[in-house]
Amino acid sequence: MAGRLRSSINIGLNNGLRQSISGGVAPGLVIIFKNLKTQGGDQLITQSGNTLTAGVLGVISLAFLEYTTASISSFRIKTQGTVNYDVDWGDGSSDTSITTSAKDHTYSSAGVYVIKITPAEGSTFRPEQYGVPDFATNLTKVDGLGGSQLGTNLTKWLREHASLTSFGTVNVSSVENFQATWRGCTGLTSFPALNYSAATNLNSAWLGCTSLASYPANVFDTTGTLVSTAFSLAWNNCALTAQSIENILTSLDTNGSSNVTLDVSGGTNAAKSTWSSAANTAYNNLVTKGWTISFNS
Repeated sequence: MAGRLRSSINIGLNNGLRQSISGGVAPGLVIIFKNLKTQGGDQLITQSGNTLTAGVLGVISLAFLEYTTASISSFRIKTQGTVNYDVDWGDGSSDTSITTSAKDHTYSSAGVYVIKITPAEGSTFRPEQYGVPDFATNLTKVDGLGGSQLGTNLTKWLREHASLTSFGTVNVSSVENFQATWRGCTGLTSFPALNYSAATNLNSAWLGCTSLASYPANVFDTTGTLVSTAFSLAWNNCALTAQSIENILTSLDTNGSSNVTLDVSGGTNAAKSTWSSAANTAYNNLVTKGWTISFNS
């Protein structure tokens, strides 16, 4: 071609995410997009003449929810409410159309397994692993596409899962209640940017996550209508850095809500004397809006 081809491509992925590419593309150019979460592989785009072709390399789709276990010999999936789901236990066996609140599986040999959960179309899958046998030590990672089938309530889902070290960017945009969802997950050191656009209650959500130091910015810019205790004990007894506290305060200031309780005290959370000017400005703005904020002095 004598000139540069200008193209715009929308690639539909299996959870509705769309990757958009726009710009000058030279003939024969190969573009590889790394680490597409929804596919787990690379997106390949090639050009021949005026034709652009999209394909996927090594496609491994994430399930609705995926539990990566520690070394275990058995596992129980626990849910709340009415459910109907399939599960791949990670050892070559599966169960379908499960409608009970507790489903147990025994492995032929102890090991690490990736358990994949897929709810029936139109159903709601509300997980609550708190209280199952060995719940404090049987999971190391939770990931998945998530979405509206998670429903509106994730109370106590992973409470006191001390062995959990990784939580993925699960789509929780439909969830309103996160009370104690990750409470006591002492193995978490950082947390991803999730979509809290429907959230109204995060009371005790990360209470006692004693290693949690890194928390992202802007995640609370938009939420549901926050209850007055929305962030009571939320980060009590954590290890938040001064930057993480700035991220939380400035986002809540942007949110615009009034008369809410927030707790970033206890543990090794950064003392107010170490906060940035942006964090202190956001703190003062929140207090003016009627917020009650607990912190380490």
